[in-house]
Amino acid sequence: MHEYPESTSTMSFNNLLSADTLKTFEKIPVSIAVLSPDLQILTASDLYLKESETELEKIRGRNIFEVFPDNPNTPEAKGIHNVNHSLQTVLRTKVPHRMEVQRYDIPNPAVVGEFIVRYWELLNTPVLDAQGDVQYIIHLVANVTEKIITALSLRDYDEKLEATIKELTVTNEELIASLEELRDSQECLSTLKVELEDKVDLRTEELKKFKFLADNAEDAMILMQKDGSFAYLNDKA
Repeated sequence: MHEYPESTSTMSFNNLLSADTLKTFEKIPVSIAVLSPDLQILTASDLYLKESETELEKIRGRNIFEVFPDNPNTPEAKGIHNVNHSLQTVLRTKVPHRMEVQRYDIPNPAVVGEFIVRYWELLNTPVLDAQGDVQYIIHLVANVTEKIITALSLRDYDEKLEATIKELTVTNEELIASLEELRDSQECLSTLKVELEDKVDLRTEELKKFKFLADNAEDAMILMQKDGSFAYLNDKA
């Protein structure tokens, strides 16, 4: 059986607070649970019960960590460890202790073994008796789940957007490089085309000159192809 963390002081919650005081805490318009020094739940406000999906009759007198065990699917959250550390700090120092935002999922009352995602801001405040000892702890919680999930979603969106921008930047750079290569190839083709045209023009002029000289030659001129056929005959041939 799981041993829930306790302080060295144990008192019956019936002896700590009057019925009127308990009722006052139950109707206070903030989300609080009142804990004994041994971390039993003495009472809780209606808002606390609503936020934690619990009923006062089912949690009163029970250890807070028995009511709210860790979600086994998110061991990295360390809900019991971190909250207990805060409560023990309050019992030891007798001064309030504020926690950073803590993920601490709550049991789903509709499905056994299932948990509901919750993020909390927590402030644990000791109330001292006349002797200066901790009489009880005001366990104030604020459900900030929606705000945190929104922030996490935005962060995830920003990360995906940044990754997309980087990918597009790389793609754009590759496209620019390809266009530059294509432009260089086109320039080479244009240069080659000009060179070929110049050679054709030069060869055409040479042929014209040869034909003119051959046509006006006094002797017969015959040019043969490699296959033995005539390539050119002037009028004297």
